[in-house]
Order: sequence, then structure tokens, then C-alpha cells
Amino acid sequence: NSDAQLVPGAVPNMVQFLDANPAAGIASVCLAFPDGRPQFCYGSFPSLYNEFRSLFGLHRWDLSFWGKLDAPREVDWVSGACLMARKTMLDQIGLLDENFFMFGEEVDLCYRAVQAGWKVCLVPSPPVIHVRAGSAGKTSDRILRLYWGKLRCFQKHLGKPRSRLLVVMIMASP
Repeated sequence: NSDAQLVPGAVPNMVQFLDANPAAGIASVCLAFPDGRPQFCYGSFPSLYNEFRSLFGLHRWDLSFWGKLDAPREVDWVSGACLMARKTMLDQIGLLDENFFMFGEEVDLCYRAVQAGWKVCLVPSPPVIHVRAGSAGKTSDRILRLYWGKLRCFQKHLGKPRSRLLVVMIMASP
């Protein structure tokens, strides 16, 4: 992302990991705010259960491994703020879906990768500094784009009935 700052070791660690792990299609490293606090950088694939927990404050992001990641960790998806993708995987599944303007495009890419049999992994490295909202700004438009990305992902991978339920949950959330 334009608001991410690479740190020494991040790129070589991802390259070495992908070179050593041919089943991995996507690698990423942890993210941190400029003040060093850990930042949300991965997640579980979209589901009504996960979105309900998030919308109603019942989900806490598991950052317990952050700063202690001494071995690669397989996850469903990683943040697009710093993501390295294998070219052979992209040749197989395609590039980022242009129907996602911003938000959700990395979830979609990781979903397609996993569906095609590839692994998505976090790699040990110093965390990349990510301003967060530096590219999109901290506006209500950013929030609308975030939910549009979630809805687009739901429609594409989970179908219209579930995406309609997500709309109801969003409207009912505090």
C-alpha cells in the first residue's frame, strides 16, 4: 500500500519463504502502527458468523502471536498492505478482481488461491509499518467502501441470500 513502509528483512523473508515452500501462493508479514502497536493483518474467510461477531463487538483479533512469530503461520487471508504473491499462482487464478475498488480485494484473492489449493501464510519478520487509512483517509466514505468490499466478497463467494443477510446485520448493528 502507499501508506506502508517496508522494514529491513521483510521482502527477503517473504521471498525465501516462497522459494522454500512451493505450496504457498501468498506470503505476508505482520503489520504495526507507526508507534509500534500491532495491527490487524489477517483473518478468517467471510462468514455470517464472523461478520456477526465483528459487527457486534464480540470478536477480538488474535494478536497474541504478534512479535513472537518464530515460525510461518497458515491463515485464510492476509492484509493487502504488504502481500507477496507467486506468479504461477496468479497465472492460475488471475490477478486482483477489478470489481473491488478498495477493501476486500485481498480477501477475494486469498479465497481464490485457497480454493485452487494454494496456502496463504504469515512469515516471521520485523513488522511492516502501516499508517492505516493513509490511502483511503479516515472518512465515512472509507467505511462505505469497507462494507461495499465485504458485500462484494459475500455476493461473489457466498451468494446473494447470505449477502442480503449481511446487509440486515449491518443495518441492525450498533
